[in-house]
Amino acid sequence: HSRHLFSFCHFSTVFLFTIMGCLNSKEKKPADSAAASGGGGGGLAKMDSYEQLNATGNTPPSTPAPPAKSAKKPPSLAKRREKLMNEVPREILKERAILRNIDSQTISRFVGDLNGIDIAVDGLVDSQLLVFDITAQVQIDEAKNSTILIGPCDGSVFIRNCNDCTMFIAASQLRTRDCENCTIYLYCPTEPVIEMSHGMKIGSWNVAYPGLQRLFDELDFDPLENKCYQIHDFTPNHESLPPVHWHRVSDADIRDAQREYNPEQGEPYDGEEPVNPVPIPTSPMGIAEERDQVEKENSEQEALNSAVPIDENAIDIEFED
Repeated sequence: HSRHLFSFCHFSTVFLFTIMGCLNSKEKKPADSAAASGGGGGGLAKMDSYEQLNATGNTPPSTPAPPAKSAKKPPSLAKRREKLMNEVPREILKERAILRNIDSQTISRFVGDLNGIDIAVDGLVDSQLLVFDITAQVQIDEAKNSTILIGPCDGSVFIRNCNDCTMFIAASQLRTRDCENCTIYLYCPTEPVIEMSHGMKIGSWNVAYPGLQRLFDELDFDPLENKCYQIHDFTPNHESLPPVHWHRVSDADIRDAQREYNPEQGEPYDGEEPVNPVPIPTSPMGIAEERDQVEKENSEQEALNSAVPIDENAIDIEFED
């Protein structure tokens, strides 16, 4: 009996290993055939697949990962910023990033000019400032009767003491202080902040230019997460200000004010057309009816604010210098 039992166990073991060997050979065939069809690159493809999966802590599959796309991924913003600061003289960078007392001029900063450095503006009168490149932080003081475009900003855009300007801003955060009668077409994934400001008009971002989608992707800006109308007013009832501090721009006026740029300088985009990742709002009602509806909403908000008593302890947060 023991001899029969040993024979049976031996046969079962051999049979089990045979079955496992067949299954393993079937699983390996696609990888082997892929390596054979790839010639000398088969082994490299396996190594790439292993390296990629090993980085995530997973085991490599039996088949190689699909080949990478031919388009090269642009270097990270930090690397491009470091490269810019190492290769461009400090004085030139200073000229690009610090602007003072600009009068009746058009100033442009193209993609590749800034690569994520800060920019500061002090004094902009009857002028245009067009920043197409990514910035880390933007500060604008004393702008009057000017047009300002700030492309994707990784941090905050601070607007102070600005009057009668039209602005197009895409930023992680927006803060205004002591501003009057400015219209801002905005993309902002966080609540914009206004302080000691009035006569402000806020609408959705409505600018298109080549490569803009790529810049949005680089900063992980979700075009559908636009909180441009979720305004946080730090001084809602300040006695020195009119009762209403901001109004919403109608969708019709946002469409009418659309801008499209196609700058000839800057990094090439292989003939890409101007694009705006942020959807332009649409309305089923007619333009006249839509504007009447917005005026009604704004009037209701004005009446509501007028009825609220002044808060003597209103929060007043100062900007950092």
